Amino acid sequence: MSKLSACSNTGNKQQKNILLINPKRKYRFNWDLKEVAELMGKKTISHPLALPLLAALTPSIYTVKIIDEEIEPVPRNIKADLIGITALISNINRAYELADHFRKKSIPVIMGGPQVSFEAEKAGEHADYIIIGEAENSWPQFLDDWQNHEAKKTYSSGSFCDFKISPVPRWDLVKTGAIMTYNVQVSRGCPYSCDFCIVRNLSGPRQRYRDLDNVMKEISSLPQTALINFADDNLTANRRYADELLKRLKPLKLSWSCQISIESAYDAAFMKKMAEAGCNSVLIGFETLDPAVLKIINKKHNSVEKYEAAISNIHNAGIFVIASFVVGFDNDTNQVFEKILKFTFKNSISFIMLNALYAYPGSELYFRLKKENRILDINLDTANGIAGNIKYKNISAKQVYLNILKTLEQIYSYKNILKTIPALFSNKNFFRSSEQYIPPFIKLRTVWYFLKHFIFTLNREKRAVLFKLFMLVKNKTVQDSVAVQYLMFIESFNGYLKHCSRTGNKILPFLEY
Repeated sequence: MSKLSACSNTGNKQQKNILLINPKRKYRFNWDLKEVAELMGKKTISHPLALPLLAALTPSIYTVKIIDEEIEPVPRNIKADLIGITALISNINRAYELADHFRKKSIPVIMGGPQVSFEAEKAGEHADYIIIGEAENSWPQFLDDWQNHEAKKTYSSGSFCDFKISPVPRWDLVKTGAIMTYNVQVSRGCPYSCDFCIVRNLSGPRQRYRDLDNVMKEISSLPQTALINFADDNLTANRRYADELLKRLKPLKLSWSCQISIESAYDAAFMKKMAEAGCNSVLIGFETLDPAVLKIINKKHNSVEKYEAAISNIHNAGIFVIASFVVGFDNDTNQVFEKILKFTFKNSISFIMLNALYAYPGSELYFRLKKENRILDINLDTANGIAGNIKYKNISAKQVYLNILKTLEQIYSYKNILKTIPALFSNKNFFRSSEQYIPPFIKLRTVWYFLKHFIFTLNREKRAVLFKLFMLVKNKTVQDSVAVQYLMFIESFNGYLKHCSRTGNKILPFLEY
């Protein structure tokens, strides 16, 4: 067994087998990039960080196995001494189904994750044990009590772990050949208090950072060809820490993505520094184009009048921006979709993420709307990012769902992509050499993909998009790897929209009230 486990004092304890499970979602999430993963011969874009980290915190006396149902099914007759299940709101029903199954077979089950932490009483109906909040302190304590037949129903550390040092996640227990990106987390917590977000209540109001040596040790353990996603809610909140991280990442020639607050994007020089360190895309929560809504949701650090300058700084650095908007606020009407559409085209935004306002248990929004009796009694399986659970003031939940799809279809239509490309790539900032090794079989897959989807197609606009990008690559205006990434994402979003058109009749009935 690997020595990466956090504890090694086994004493006279018995060898036990632990199975950790990430349950499958019933409905696809609106940013799962499944088609991109499949192109690369993968099953899913990424794997939740929680389970490899939990395995690393497990004493070496235990044999740990990890199963992600997005990659492979859970064998119904699998043998284990303990089942651990992590759950978000979108897969909580499947988590309960698995927990009930194993408990009927007299195998004890412990559950954790955001949804379990905020709905612990409900989760306790399906699990023998519950962990609330972070597991760094609770998990080793639970295992010790469980071995001694003294385990309690609920475990909660009561405070947040220091997080300066975190063990290297046990990626060796994950079928990494089936995933595209590795998640790395360097901080936890959020100083902001946006009312629809659970991060502050889940991870605390103070941002805690890992020692950079500890972070770089984890990154150096990953494959040289790894694509990295920093799973922080705001990677650049602490500028001094971020500057040092970028300095250390730059010589590694890695390709990575992250989420940042818009404040960092106001600094053009900093955006270029991120690009030089390997950043290929940033996710930013713009949320709304209405300043009044920003005040209502307490997102005071956003400034609508500075949005366009921030987007320009990101694009000028040669970084894709993933602009995330939320619809369904009390001020929103059906006109909000047209405003977002015009803003997107005006600024040639790389990628748009449209989300229905959702009252997540644990958020201030949830507590407020529950008092107002405005939360729908809805099947949690439908929490796919574009289906809400709120009785909106000016738009029905069904309208929100349908208008999100309609707006995304317009944004990602190849007719409109043809118009976006010249403005997005005109300044040659997306031409920079990539030194990260790409295996030959990936290159062959990519060639076949473009032949199949963009050459052998009856869609003239798709062929025109490919030809326009090919000419930009030929003229050294756009790096070939950047053009490939852009096209794969656009095709994936179109694939997702087709999927939604096939499954919408299963979700829409839940949105009627």
